[in-house]
Amino acid sequence: MSNNTNSSGGKGKYYTIKPAELLTLNKNPVAATDGDSPILMEARLTETINSINQLISSNAQLDEILQEARDPDLMEALEENDALILRKIEECTVLRRKLVEAGVQLSLEIPVYNGSKVLNQSKDRKDDGVYL
Repeated sequence: MSNNTNSSGGKGKYYTIKPAELLTLNKNPVAATDGDSPILMEARLTETINSINQLISSNAQLDEILQEARDPDLMEALEENDALILRKIEECTVLRRKLVEAGVQLSLEIPVYNGSKVLNQSKDRKDDGVYL
């Protein structure tokens, strides 16, 4: 705690907050740039899997709505989510492979995603078109 002049010119107390040091389970410091640390990779994998599950849930809700009425904005959101899910699954696959190569045993499962029903139906209709 410091007793200094504040930004408006008055005297007062202000506090400086410093981030906590990142430690491994063995209480060893983790460098903030240590992106290949198994601990950080596993945390990133868990976070990405949670994100994928939320996106899949969101797409299921969008599918229900779009089967009743087509809305261009919702369709765009569905397409964006679909592409994002596929990218995140690829990211998880790479992280999982790196962790296994580092000797980490994982019980985390990468979600299976078969795509949006509405988008799959839309693709099927395009594939059933007339070919010359």
